[in-house]
Amino acid sequence: MRKDKKWEREADRYKKSDATFADKFSNFWYYHKYHLLIGVVAIGVLIYLSTSIVLKEDYDYNIIFVTQNPISTEEVSEIQAQIDQEAEPYEENLESSNPESDDQPEEPQIYLYQKDIDYIQKYLESVGDDLNGDGEVEVSINCINIEGNRDTVSEIQTHKEQILTALRTGECMILLGDSVGMDFLYEADALEDLSSFSDTSDYDGRAVFLNPYFSEKIGNDENDIPIYIGLRSFTGTLAQTFDDKVEDFENAKNLVLNILSD
Repeated sequence: MRKDKKWEREADRYKKSDATFADKFSNFWYYHKYHLLIGVVAIGVLIYLSTSIVLKEDYDYNIIFVTQNPISTEEVSEIQAQIDQEAEPYEENLESSNPESDDQPEEPQIYLYQKDIDYIQKYLESVGDDLNGDGEVEVSINCINIEGNRDTVSEIQTHKEQILTALRTGECMILLGDSVGMDFLYEADALEDLSSFSDTSDYDGRAVFLNPYFSEKIGNDENDIPIYIGLRSFTGTLAQTFDDKVEDFENAKNLVLNILSD
């Protein structure tokens, strides 16, 4: 009974309006210290992430490269080829046991290697402009595949949505693609008409066949896979009403002009 009276007196003390600030703070800290600590940690994480985003490397050109298959190194491709070769007898037996299997030959696959991307990046940096004034030209190429035998349907759909989202938001003005990737961009009506400053006939004047330019200058004659460059559809879009997007588009257009005049 005496213990209950003691707690009642403690409760009454904090109910009174004349309780000191120290008493109120002590009581608040006792019951909410964990919530406060979690909040402080969360705010610290947000500040760190925000700083990381703001301080990320500032490239002169951010480019999306749409490819049929994921970009790989030659070493990985050799291992994968060996795995596929070992799996061929099993797949042939599986097809022969299925009379309804499609006898149509598969479409040839397009495989690009990291060295091909490095060649293209090196070439674009050689003809690009120092837009941020740091004394050097830097190009970031983000490769996204829209097919691939080992990617699930949901993964491929996610990749396509990533591309279209980047185009809708105007995050990327320059587009690269192999024939499959450029087909996708063309069918999505994502390419700007280049006929006003280029006589290219590829994709109805919406893409430039890039191989002759970088192969001659960089010396990458080993790659016979067609590579195209184009610009994000811009004329008549909402992005055209924003000054910063207009500047981005003009910078991207100038890069293509530099290629054509190189």
